[in-house]
Amino acid sequence: MTVAATLQPGGPMVAPRRDPLLQIGEALLPVGACILLAGAIIWGGATAQGYFTDVMVQLISLPLLALTMCLLVAGQPLPGMRIYLALCALMAAAPLIQMIPLPPSVWQGLPGRAFAAETYQAIGVDPPWLAISLYPAATFRSLCALLPAFAIFISTLMMRRDAVVAMVMTIVIGAVISVTLGFSQLASPGSSFKMFPQFSVNDAIGFFTGKNNFAALCYAALPLSIALTVMAFRQRSELRAGLVAAGLVAVIVLLFGVMMSRSRAGIGIGLVMMVVCPMLSLWLARVPLTRKTVVLLNTLIFIVLGAAMLLAFDRILTRIDASVGDELRASIYRATLGLIPQFLPWGSGFGTFVPLFGVFEGDEFIRPTYINHAHNDVLENLLEGGVLFAVPALLTFCAFVGRMLKAWRQKRGMSTDERVLLVMSLVSMLGLLVHSQIEYPLRTETLMTVFACCAGICVRLTVPDYVPRVSASETSGRRRRRSKKREVPDRGEADKAAIAQGRAAAADV
Repeated sequence: MTVAATLQPGGPMVAPRRDPLLQIGEALLPVGACILLAGAIIWGGATAQGYFTDVMVQLISLPLLALTMCLLVAGQPLPGMRIYLALCALMAAAPLIQMIPLPPSVWQGLPGRAFAAETYQAIGVDPPWLAISLYPAATFRSLCALLPAFAIFISTLMMRRDAVVAMVMTIVIGAVISVTLGFSQLASPGSSFKMFPQFSVNDAIGFFTGKNNFAALCYAALPLSIALTVMAFRQRSELRAGLVAAGLVAVIVLLFGVMMSRSRAGIGIGLVMMVVCPMLSLWLARVPLTRKTVVLLNTLIFIVLGAAMLLAFDRILTRIDASVGDELRASIYRATLGLIPQFLPWGSGFGTFVPLFGVFEGDEFIRPTYINHAHNDVLENLLEGGVLFAVPALLTFCAFVGRMLKAWRQKRGMSTDERVLLVMSLVSMLGLLVHSQIEYPLRTETLMTVFACCAGICVRLTVPDYVPRVSASETSGRRRRRSKKREVPDRGEADKAAIAQGRAAAADV
């Protein structure tokens, strides 16, 4: 019995068919999703557009997207799932709208385009038809960057409930491998153990370009590894001890990865998760928590936290000392807030922050390095997308929160293990969202796909089972069979009538 077997099967999204090709497609769905997750963890660590590794992840997502589309055409979606498909389509439509060419009379009337029109006037060239986006190529790359997240989210909705555990395991294993790679990078600085050797020479960055995103993957996988450990603890099999031990090792390795990253935000979020998640998951799993158990668990947590902090204390201290008086985030926030009203309501175009900020930045930002992001995803997306970002984001937030609240009140069809996995996935998402207010972890393909996977798991575990769709030919066949049954007399009634007639004849005699 494995960890996946502890979940109650919730039924596939697509109704079972006699076509063997469809059955093979449904079986390949979790396999393709795990392959995409593994590829995103290995190659999706870049934070800037144009890296070939990001293109590789996007290419890997195309077969999975094609498979999901085929299954959607062939089957009946789960009740309540259409809204999430519509929201994905709305998100994809936003950058597409910004790439539509407009005539000069319309384009020059858009807010924030005066400086571009003045440039054409200065060189004596009539403005051509241009898109809403100031940099359509960057907007197109932003659209392509969404493909892996869409593929993971939709495929998670379509697979069986017990199959989502394989995706969680893929994330945890990938994060543990990234931490192991980080240890190797610290042991031999400047070696070839880095996917992006030109970044953060003296830091542990795993498969990423920076320590903040490396820490984000570690703390995002931490609640998921705790959930797997608790689920293994509730099993009654010969593998229980080994699975629990493997889960505890993963938790400790991920915690050490957070500490050695030197990311202040990552360390803060990771510490909160390490204190809250074990107790919360045990409570959700209905494990009896006696006073002795609580004291022992808290003691183990603080011993592990203390050991991790002692081993990484020098690195944490140097990071804090080096950052005093060297923060530009407040100035970037103010500059971004000042630019947002100039480009409302349609935004400057997704992916245009770097060239746009370079045009309008003040003297305080002139330095050898350039500002690559606003360090706040809400502000950056509002600047780039305007209402094209705000409306889909608000609708998605309302639909997701409404689904979670409704499902939690009803506890519809969820087992204890599913409830633990759902809440721990929510914790991972919450950590990434909080981190996105001071950094940009969701700008990487890796963390975007991890976030989409957690969101898909939360929705999938709350969506009821499918309602099989009956074709027109099957319906007509059933009607014909029913009409034939009505024409055949009931043998029981005929026997009763014959017996009654016999008795009447005997009485006459």
